[in-house]
Amino acid sequence: MIETKIKSIALKNREKIIKIRRQIHSNPELAFKEFKTSKLIKEELNKLKIEYIDVAGTGVLATIKGKNNGGKTILLRADMDALPIKEENDLEFKSINDNMHACGHDAHVSWLLGTAMILNDIKEELNGNVKLLFQPGEEKGGSDIVIKENVLEGVDALATGHCWPTIESGKIGIARNCAMAATNTFEITIIGKGGHGAEPHNCIDPIAVGNAVYSSIQQIVSRKIDPVVPVVVSVCSFNSGVSKNIIPDVCTLQGTIRAISKEQVIEVSKILENIVRNVCRAYGADCKFEKSTGGDAVINDKNMIELGRESACKILGVENVEIIDFPAMTGEDFAIYMKEKPGLFMYIGVGNKEKNINYRLHSNKFNIDEKCLSIASSLFSQLAVDYLCQL
Repeated sequence: MIETKIKSIALKNREKIIKIRRQIHSNPELAFKEFKTSKLIKEELNKLKIEYIDVAGTGVLATIKGKNNGGKTILLRADMDALPIKEENDLEFKSINDNMHACGHDAHVSWLLGTAMILNDIKEELNGNVKLLFQPGEEKGGSDIVIKENVLEGVDALATGHCWPTIESGKIGIARNCAMAATNTFEITIIGKGGHGAEPHNCIDPIAVGNAVYSSIQQIVSRKIDPVVPVVVSVCSFNSGVSKNIIPDVCTLQGTIRAISKEQVIEVSKILENIVRNVCRAYGADCKFEKSTGGDAVINDKNMIELGRESACKILGVENVEIIDFPAMTGEDFAIYMKEKPGLFMYIGVGNKEKNINYRLHSNKFNIDEKCLSIASSLFSQLAVDYLCQL
């Protein structure tokens, strides 16, 4: 059976993939600066004699051609960039700089290279083609740039996965519909009237106004949104003042809105702006409200969900595959590809409570159980085979 062959090849390459992951982990690079990572990817593809082209500067698009070049094509994607976070893990391969792969993109690159190794070995059994996209700058919306370089030309379907620390390594989750939320960011600038800290009555204190704005924002989800609709509004930055005895002129609040559709994000953003302007007006302050256009929700295609479940059961066993009803409220720029082609976004289990590997994404102590790498490589290989064998 093909799944047995896939798992055997993955097992053979397991230590190689772990070594690659550790090399990338120790040299994390920020969005669109993934030069060493890109070089490593190309070196591994060269060893396999897999054709590739450069995309979006540091990105790489490889193609494995099966026995039927006129057949369908599936694209598998991994993101490459790290975050500006100082790692606090005590690891032999700990980051050597002030950045960190705290979102697991080192694992994503590694398991896609593992997938390349497997599919290259069985390419004569592929009834079509597989494109492997190593995408730069996911944390900065890199898909917007990549997609303009025609990476989806000739592609019929897409798939990707993300490290998921709340799922144990050896298991995966597939969202029934929305896998990741639509997002945007906002910045509120409150303009008051500064003065002496001993004379607040002669000022319009932007900090006081900011506190009122913050408190009012907390009422949006609890009082303005249907309680069965997933929505998040978070203020993540609150800044004002430079002195102990001076009331400042300006206060700024920055944050994010998350919902399961872009339309909902837009509606919540309008509610937020209206509240901000009315609160500031009540206190006699002026304000500026700026927002990003934001990203779309990641919505899994129904046919790809069923295919992914079947493929995962072959590799992991039915007991280790979970269909998840509730979306994650994090965001992912894979959504832009899925607007163009049917796609699947999977949560790849990387946690291990016994090894204390359970820190959440973007934590400075995030880590993975590395046995997930060969599992994910097998899973994506099986998915590609199954998709290309469909009539």
